[in-house]
Parts: sequence; structure tokens; C-alpha cells
Amino acid sequence: MNLSWSELNKNIQTELKKKETFSQGINSLIFLRNEIFTVVENLFSDLSQNDFSLLPFPKSKGNDNATIAWSIFHLFRIEDIVCNSLIKNQQQIFFQNEYDKRLNSKIITTGNEFTNEQMIKFSKGGFMLKKIFCNKRFSGIVWAFIVGALFMGFSILGVTLMPTNVSWYIYSSVLRIVFGFICLFILNKFLGRSIKDVLSFKNPKLAFISGFGFIFYVAFFIITYKIGYMGTVGLPLGLFWTQIIFQQITTGFYEELNFRSLLLEGYFNGNKDFKNKLFYSLLSFIIFGALHVITDFSLSTFLSTGSFGFVMAVIYMKSKNIILPMILHFVEDVFANLFPYTLFNNLPLFENLFAALWYVNIGMIIYSIVILFIKDKKEI
Repeated sequence: MNLSWSELNKNIQTELKKKETFSQGINSLIFLRNEIFTVVENLFSDLSQNDFSLLPFPKSKGNDNATIAWSIFHLFRIEDIVCNSLIKNQQQIFFQNEYDKRLNSKIITTGNEFTNEQMIKFSKGGFMLKKIFCNKRFSGIVWAFIVGALFMGFSILGVTLMPTNVSWYIYSSVLRIVFGFICLFILNKFLGRSIKDVLSFKNPKLAFISGFGFIFYVAFFIITYKIGYMGTVGLPLGLFWTQIIFQQITTGFYEELNFRSLLLEGYFNGNKDFKNKLFYSLLSFIIFGALHVITDFSLSTFLSTGSFGFVMAVIYMKSKNIILPMILHFVEDVFANLFPYTLFNNLPLFENLFAALWYVNIGMIIYSIVILFIKDKKEI
């Protein structure tokens, strides 16, 4: 512990012993904890894998004789045991979120009993894999790419093996369900999010405000569709249910879990400053746009689907609500997929509204940009 932290620690102990300074002591303790946690987070970007398993002073018999990996483990095991077992009388986070299994740890203590050799071995065990796949700051991006690539592979395989008919849309929909649950499994087992937490309808007011631009666009699109609608052609009942309904429900389910919940997980585990807001929102724009032009590139398709990914990202980043993006995704996709099967009239009102959709889309994007960078104390 450095000199300033040591002095702060002494002040905290003094403040906590007196009734009139107890609240200040709690605030000082939280401040010190945040300071330590910031340093710990920075270690992962500043140090190599090997650095975490080195004994800096092998001949020392004090606290200096410990690896960084062990020190991090030791620090948070003590906090977990004291706060949850002793103070709150509840299950420790170490077991609640299965960190013992995820770390492949054979110990559940604070690690005080380790010899030097045991400490080094413990610090080396599977660390790089954990850093790649269990790091809440960056691993979501890695997993999103892995899941997306596997999904694309199975989709292409299905296209080559079966015609584009009801059977294909059933296969495609089941695939989306399976990969949606894979995303939930990864979020739970590797990134520590409970399924209930992921799928809860969080901050509805903030979510609706963040998504108002898109909601207005979808409403305008549906009204335009309704005014111009004359009927459908080439859309039998089986195709309607499998392509228009079933596939679009499952598309919203899978794509929002992968390209919002997984891809943007790191945003909620770092600084929510201008740089990170810009990075993660543009990442969603680029990845989601690129996803839809892999087999047939079109700049207009890339920009339109990328914009959709950006707007959904804004809703999620502001509220951490994934349910509303799923619902909006489904509604928009239903009418977008109905469009090729629909016969439209030539009424001037329909043509004018249809031409205005482009301007409404631009307005939606501008609204989302403004919302993204507005600081809101209720923001997650």
C-alpha cells in the first residue's frame, strides 16, 4: 500500500470508531476501494501475462512476497467473505456467480496458506484464457465475433443444403433460438450476468426516451405502409408464419443478445465517457452493418442496417434494457419483410410519405446521437 493509501486507511479506522464521523468513514472507505479497483483494472492493460505470476521480492517474508494475480484474488476474497458472509449473512459472490468454477480454482480460502511455488502455479493457471474469455471489459467483443461467425457458418450451410422455403425459415428460426441461448449462457457463465438480469425490462422510461426516434420512425413507416397497402402476392400462410412472424421474433431475440448484450458488455464495465460511447456505438454500427452485406455488398444496405445497429445500441447503452430493442427489432423486421410481397397503390399521399421516410430516418439518427451524449444521472 502506498503512502497516501496508508494514511487514508488510518483515517478510515479512526473515523469508523466514532459515531459522528462514521458516515464520513464509510465514504472514505468507498473512495479507497474505488482507487484500488482502478489500479487493478489498469493492470490488465499495462502488464503482460507473465507479470501476474512473478514474485517481485522472492526473499522477502512480508506482504511484498506475493504475485499480482494472487494479491488480486486475496484482496477480493477477503472483501467477499467479510461483506457477504459476515456482514450481510448471504452467499458469497465467489460461489453465487460460480467464480470458483470459472477460475478453475481448487481453493476457496483467501490463499494465505500458499507457499511461493503454489502461489506461482496458481497465478499461471489458465490466466490468458480467462483474460480473453472472462474479462468483462473486452471479452464480450471476442464472444460476439465467435458466436456471429459460427451462426453465419451454420446459416450458409443451411442455404446450400435446402431451398428457400418454409423448411429453410424453420431451420433459420431454430438456429436463432439456439444461438440466442448460447449468448445467454456466455453472459452468465463467462461474464457473470444472470439470465434474469439480462432479460429484465430495465429502466422502461429511459429506454423509451432513448428509443423515441426509432419508435417514431417505425410508426411513420407502418402508417405509410397502411396508406399504400392494396394486398399481398406470393405469400402463402406457411411462409407468412415462418418467414414474417417466427423468423423475425427469433431474429430480434438472437441479434440483440449477440450484437447488443454481448458486444456492448464492456461499455458497462468501464468509463462511460465520450470516447467509450463513441467507440461502442460505432462498433455496433460497423459490425451490424457489415453482418448484412457479407454475401452481397451494398453501401445503402450497410448504412441502413448499420444505422439500425447504432440506434439499438443507444437504447441499450442508456438503459441496459434489451427487451425493448428486441420488440422494436421484431416490429420493424415484420414490415420490412412484408414489403417485397405487398402491392401498393399510386396515391400521391403514399408516394410523398414514402419519399419522406429518408428524412425521418436521418432525424432518427440525429436524435439518437443527441440522446447518446446527453448525461443523465439515471443512466446505467
